[in-house]
Amino acid sequence: MRRFLSTGRSFVEIVKDQGLESLLGKTLPNRGGFDACLSRLVLVEIQEDLVKCVLPVTPQLSNTYGTLHGGAAATLVDVVGTLALLSRDHTRAGVSIDLNISFLAATKVDTEIEILGRVLRYGKSFGFTQVEGRVGNRLLFVGRHTKAMLGYACQNDRRAVLFPREQDTVFEVCEHTSLTLGRG
Repeated sequence: MRRFLSTGRSFVEIVKDQGLESLLGKTLPNRGGFDACLSRLVLVEIQEDLVKCVLPVTPQLSNTYGTLHGGAAATLVDVVGTLALLSRDHTRAGVSIDLNISFLAATKVDTEIEILGRVLRYGKSFGFTQVEGRVGNRLLFVGRHTKAMLGYACQNDRRAVLFPREQDTVFEVCEHTSLTLGRG
């Protein structure tokens, strides 16, 4: 396993510049934000619409019972689902609009889990993924992640400008991005 040096750049920024293959066999880079908890996540396989990662469950990822915390599993659904979408187009990570997860079994600290992310559907406007976490044949969690596939990226606090039609409804997705849904 090769590690990334701290670059202050997120995995999405690196993939946009260098392609998803640039992460293969390495721990995912992070910028110290929410994804810092996954600093030991390794991307081990890439196919179109499918990625496989492995992650050791560390004490930092555990709950008071010494098992994988649900929030860590939800973060895996977010990140691995995004990686699956990036296997289709490395320039379009999208913006999360829905994420759900079902917890099926627990796993203890010092266990390595395998996380498989699949693209269920990829369109002009939305991407749908499913992410599963397993230890061997035991399914730990299943999550679904939906992202708005915007044609531009939020970077450097610059607000993207959309010119919606008058009949469209505009929703704020994040402080930098709006999502326009047509009414007909």
